[in-house]
Amino acid sequence: MRHGILICDCIQDYWIIRIGKLVFPLEDGSPFDLWIQDHYYPVTLLRDTDWFVSFELEELSFSLREDEVYKIRINMEDYLPYVAPCQ
Repeated sequence: MRHGILICDCIQDYWIIRIGKLVFPLEDGSPFDLWIQDHYYPVTLLRDTDWFVSFELEELSFSLREDEVYKIRINMEDYLPYVAPCQ
C-alpha cells in the first residue's frame, strides 16, 4: 500500500491521487482508503450530482470538498498512472 493525497482537478472536473510525482486519475467506483482522524477507512469514490465517497463497512457517505486535500492510501497494482502525451 502506498500513501498519497486525493485532490480535485476542478478544471477537468475529476479527482486525482498524487503519490510523489505520479498522478492517478480516478473514475466513478474507484476504491481507496481514506484517512480520518487516526485511522484509514475503505471507501469508494462515486458521483451523482457531486463527487462523494461511500464507506464500505457502514451505510455512510459524504460529499468531497473541492478545496480540501485528503490523505489516502492505495494498492498501486489497482491503478495506472497518468502519462502525459509526448509533444
